[in-house]
Amino acid sequence: MKYYSMNEFLNKIEVSRSTVSRFYSKYTQKADERKPSGKRLLIPETHIKYFNFDLMLEDEARINKRMRNMEKLLDCIRHKEDMPTFLFQMEWNIFGTISYRDELSSKSSYNRMQKIWNKIETKYKVNNSLRMYFTTEHYGIRDGHHNHFVIYSENKKYLEDINLMIKNMNKFDRVDLEEYDPYDSGIYYISKDGNKGERWDIFMS
Repeated sequence: MKYYSMNEFLNKIEVSRSTVSRFYSKYTQKADERKPSGKRLLIPETHIKYFNFDLMLEDEARINKRMRNMEKLLDCIRHKEDMPTFLFQMEWNIFGTISYRDELSSKSSYNRMQKIWNKIETKYKVNNSLRMYFTTEHYGIRDGHHNHFVIYSENKKYLEDINLMIKNMNKFDRVDLEEYDPYDSGIYYISKDGNKGERWDIFMS
């Protein structure tokens, strides 16, 4: 975590020194989060949001989203025998979405994901455990489909290369990749429309 001196902190917010001092006098728990450095108390970067209304709203939105996801997760876990709960118990590294530029059919979207898997498996399967789960969804607001997916590679050193490979294979499409966070209930989000026909698959190696 990054820390700032009082002067550095004041340069990043639009309030006076006395306002900052009053804040720490009132909220002593936050005051205790400062880090001693000689005779000074350094202020953590995370405290900037307490003096910026927009940042506070963004943080509140993130917290509310996480709480909703946790509620969904708890609801789903009660259905112990379903596929999403089975997949949730597995380890995953990457959560991704590919929104295609062209209006692909469900079958074409499936084929695109299979090509990604084939290339990942061919290149990274040696002395490694791999798997991918994906679903295909209709856009709703226009024709065509997009894919949500999760990927696991036991050998973590391949993850950056896998991300780059996916982007290069879909350079004309919108590709969103992030580290998989089980507490965001991504598996349940991916499975929200159910696993039907050719719209989903699981590959393992």
